[in-house]
Formats: sequence, structure tokens, C-alpha cells
Amino acid sequence: MKNIKRILSVFLVGIISVSMCLPSMTAFSAETINSNEEIWETVTYDYVTKTENVERITKTAFKSEVQNKMQTMNLDEEYITEAYNPGIPEEDSGIMPFVVHGDDDRTKVNPNNSPYCRILALRLGQDTNGNGTCNAWYLGTGFLEGPDVMATAGHNFWSSSDGWVEECRIYVRQNSSTYGKTFYYPLKWTCPSNYTKSGDTNYDWCAVTLQNNLGSSNGWFGKGWSKSNINGKSVTVSGYPGDYAGFQYKDSGTTKSSTTYKVKYDIDTAGGQSGSPVYDSNGVVWAIHTYSATSPNNCGNRITEWLYTVLQDKYLEGKAKWGV
Repeated sequence: MKNIKRILSVFLVGIISVSMCLPSMTAFSAETINSNEEIWETVTYDYVTKTENVERITKTAFKSEVQNKMQTMNLDEEYITEAYNPGIPEEDSGIMPFVVHGDDDRTKVNPNNSPYCRILALRLGQDTNGNGTCNAWYLGTGFLEGPDVMATAGHNFWSSSDGWVEECRIYVRQNSSTYGKTFYYPLKWTCPSNYTKSGDTNYDWCAVTLQNNLGSSNGWFGKGWSKSNINGKSVTVSGYPGDYAGFQYKDSGTTKSSTTYKVKYDIDTAGGQSGSPVYDSNGVVWAIHTYSATSPNNCGNRITEWLYTVLQDKYLEGKAKWGV
């Protein structure tokens, strides 16, 4: 049934333009120092200065920092946060059924409706010629988790062969095969060094701070993590597949199995949808779509305690910065 899956879901598009590469990055890795304590090591890459910073911190210390920030803001969100909608229609009246081929169950959605306006189209550029210009472009997906916070797959921003992506263009409410001149840039992003050092796919995630407050006008998703399995959840994956570049598609299904780091679901996806949210009817994201798995299921990286804490930290920073 699920015959359109693509491994790693990053979609390489033709070299249709040449653009000057713009600058930005950060990372943590998980390491146990005793039976009760973990060290989280991340790499953060600054997109503007093109500098990299590695930070090591214990789980206890990092969570304490975030808890202190939440208490200052009178928040208590240790396991789950709520989605935010600034008043955008949430009904599915804009969804247009679009059976593309065979048993593909995806439907085209209206990105001006919520929650689809919280999902971002990415064009990612690399200089493969080494001459200072981006000549290879890839497609990906991200989603808002705060005023200026985007979550996505780690492999959208990092590869062992090319390193960090050299240009990232972020499109809001993209709904055309032509990508327009209005797009946004990241400020910095954070990946776990488990992924950047060894390519451990259990840590295939990236938390991005944007240069603009896109969340206040588009809203953002909630997020949740659980110590137990998340089997049997009704979830949706919506993102920007490369086979219909520039348009957003969704499919819904059920989580079939889960481990500490991964979850599988019977949902159709295609290349380009890496970084899409795997979310429930309340707009709470439980995983980030990352790659295809054994038929008939696709696979995402769960929102772990570590990723949840990183996203919560960036969310709080954004609330303080933008006054929302």
C-alpha cells in the first residue's frame, strides 16, 4: 500500500539557479556518566557568522535552567505543550483531494489554513563546485514550535559528505510550483553531536532559531514526549514532497510501533517531507518524519526528553525576545 516512500526524504532538485551562499550552526551528544546522569552535547552553528560552538551540559543542569525560565514566566510544561493558533481557520475546507497514483493516500492541503500554515517549505543549497556559490538545491520541510523556532530533520542541515548546508531559504504558506522571492533565513541551529559525529540516526533532529518571528502570525505546534511507547496514536504527517514541489500534502494514519527514539506509522510520504511534523488532533507533535521504513510503514524520530528540552529552551528564548 505504501509504495511511494523515499529513503531519508530529502529531495534533490535540479540545478535551476545559482545563488550566493549565505552564512549560519550548534550541537549536543548523549553520554551517561553514571547510572543517574547524562551529559548532553550539542553543536550549534551560527548561520550569520558561519561559526560553530560545541556545548556539553548535564541533563539535570539543563533541565533545571529551563525549569527556572518557565517558573519566571509562570509556565509548567514538563511533558507537553499546547499548540498556538492566532485565529486562523482550522477547518479542512481548503483540503483538495488529490489521488496522485495508485494507492497513494495523500491529499493536497491549503497552507493558509491552520495547522498547515505552521509547516514550512525549505530550499537548501550546497556549493558542490567549491567556487563559493550554491549550485545544488534540495527540498525539505520544517515546522514552527514557537515565535522563532523551527524543528526539522537533522539530515536537512547536516551530511557527512558536505557538512552543514550553506544556504537555507524558508517559505511560509508556500502553494506554487514556483518558489517566490519572499523567504526567510535561520539565525542558528542546534543538532546533537551524536548525529554530526557518527551519523547516529536515533538523533536525526535539528532545532532552528529563525531571524524572524513567524509564529505570531501563523501559530505553532505543541510538542509532547513520553517515557512509554506511543503505539496506537492517530496522527497526521503534512509536508512538502518533492514529487509535487511547492505544494503541501498530508496523510493520516496510526502509529504502529515505537522505541525510545523512533516511531513507525502507516502514512504515505515522499522525498522532501523529511522534517514534517507527526502530530495528533490537538496539534501536539510526537515525532519528526525522517525516513521510510519496512513496508507498509514510514518512520519518524520521536520527540525525546532531550529534544523536548532543547525546543522548550528555544521557545522560551523566543517568547522573551519577541514579547509574546
